[in-house]
Amino acid sequence: MNRPRSGGGSQQGRRWPALDGLRAIAVLAVVGIHVGVLPGGYLGVDVFFVLSGFLITSLLIEEWDSRGGRISFRDFYMRRALRLWPALCCVTLAAVLLAALLDVTGGAGDRSFALATFGAVPWVALFASNFAFVFHPGLGALTLGALGHTWSLAVEEQFYLLWPGLLVLILRHRLSRSRLAVWLGAVAAAEIIYRAVMAHAGYGHDRIYYGTDTHSDGLLIGCAVAFWLASGENLRPHRVVRRLVKPASWLGTTVLSILFLFGSQAAAPVDVTAAVLASAMVVAGVVLGETPAALERLFCSWWAVLIGRRSYGLYLWHWVCLAAAEALCASSTGLYPAGLGVRRFVFAAALGGAIAASFIMTELSYRFVELPALRLKRRFRGEEISIPPLLDTLRQSRRPSGLAADRPAPRHRPADTGQDGLSSPEPGLP
Repeated sequence: MNRPRSGGGSQQGRRWPALDGLRAIAVLAVVGIHVGVLPGGYLGVDVFFVLSGFLITSLLIEEWDSRGGRISFRDFYMRRALRLWPALCCVTLAAVLLAALLDVTGGAGDRSFALATFGAVPWVALFASNFAFVFHPGLGALTLGALGHTWSLAVEEQFYLLWPGLLVLILRHRLSRSRLAVWLGAVAAAEIIYRAVMAHAGYGHDRIYYGTDTHSDGLLIGCAVAFWLASGENLRPHRVVRRLVKPASWLGTTVLSILFLFGSQAAAPVDVTAAVLASAMVVAGVVLGETPAALERLFCSWWAVLIGRRSYGLYLWHWVCLAAAEALCASSTGLYPAGLGVRRFVFAAALGGAIAASFIMTELSYRFVELPALRLKRRFRGEEISIPPLLDTLRQSRRPSGLAADRPAPRHRPADTGQDGLSSPEPGLP
C-alpha cells in the first residue's frame, strides 16, 4: 500500500497525514497506561492538547484570511458540536447502561462506581468534568465513574468556547503574527511557572493536574505554533533555524518516547511541560516538511493514519470497555492480580478482550456515527486545512521537483499518587 506523505506537491485532501500518525501514538499511549504497560501514557493527552490548539487556530486563521477578516461563530460551533457530541452521547449512554447494570447486580464497590457514573452526566453536559476532580479531590475513579476520562474533553471544550472570540479581538489589532506567536508562548511559559509555584506551595495533584488554569499550556503552545507556521504570513525561517527543525523533530520524538515509558504523575508538573514542548517540535517538523524520513514513514504508515483518524472514538470507548472488564473480573480474579498464576492470566485475557472490543466499538462509531456527522459538518465549511502557499514554497525550496488521557485511576483501585507510575487519562481531541 502506498503511504500518504505529509507535505509537498499536491495536497491530499489538504491534510497532514503525519499528524494523524501522531494522534495514533498519543491515543495508544493513553490506552497503554490504562492496561498498566506505559507509566507515562497519560501524557498522550498533552500531545492532543498541542494538536488541538494548532489545528483549531490554523482553521480560524485560514477562515479569517479567506473571508476578508470575518469568522462565522455559528459555523465554528456547529462543526465542533458535530465533531464531538454524536460519539460522546453514544459513549455516555453506554456508560450509563453499564452503571445501571452494576447498580442492580454488583456489590457495594460496583454500586459506588455506578452512582459516580450517574452523577457524572451533568458534569459532562456542562463541559465541566475536570472541575469535578478539582472540587472533589482524592476520589480517583469514584469522581466520575465510567466517564472520568471526559475531563480532558472539558478542558478542550472550554478552550473552544473562549478562544474564537479572543482570537478575533487579537486579529483585529493587526499585530504581527510572529509577535503574536511570541506572546502566546510567553503566556504558556507564565502558566508553566504558575503550575510549578502551585506545586511548590503544596496544592494537591487534582487541583494542579485537572485545573484549566494550570493545564492549558499545551493548547497555548499549539496556538503559538499555528501563528508561526500556518498563518500564511512572511515567516520564512532563517536557514540556520531550518537546519535545526529536523534534529528538533528527532529530539521531540525521543523525549515523548522516554516520557511515555518512564513518566509518572508524581512528576506531572515537569513531565507535562516536557511533553508539550516535545510535541510542538514534532508538529513544527511535520508542517515545515522537515520530518526525518524514518519518522515520516512511522507517522504516515497506513495503520498509524487509520488509528489516528479514529483516535477520538478509541479514546472514548476504551475506558468504558476496560471498566466493564474490570467489573466482570473483580469478584473472581481481583484487579491486577500479582504473580503469574491463573488469576493473572484470566484478568489479562479480560483486558485483552476489552481492548479488542474497544477497537470494534471505535470502528462502528466511526462508520455509523462520526462519518455521518462529519458529512453534515461540511455544510458549515469543512474542517480540512489548506496549507498556505508560503509553506508549500518552503517545502519545494528544499526538495528536488518531483514531500484522555489521563484519567482517574481504574475502578476499585486507589487513585494513583504516582508511586507505582500507573494513572489514568483524552484527547483531548483528536
